[in-house]
Amino acid sequence: MVSSRAPMDKKLYKNPTFLVGLAREISRLNPDDDVSIILGKWVHLLRKGSLSMTIKELGHMGCPERALQTFGWAQNQPHLFPDDWILASTIE
Repeated sequence: MVSSRAPMDKKLYKNPTFLVGLAREISRLNPDDDVSIILGKWVHLLRKGSLSMTIKELGHMGCPERALQTFGWAQNQPHLFPDDWILASTIE
């Protein structure tokens, strides 16, 4: 039996509320914690381009170091990188 959540889960990777929520969660991490704590929970739902909004939002929140950490994490995920959108968002 397929879960009724399955179609919704597949759409989360491009949902602005979800992606900004990831940025908020990441911004609340203790300084010594790695972004992989948050991103690892959602890696199965992310696609290329997903994290561009999260990275951009981290920059707007005044968390450039977390934006760079998120970019670095994405670089190590074969299904997320290379991705011009997250690279552009990180530079922005």
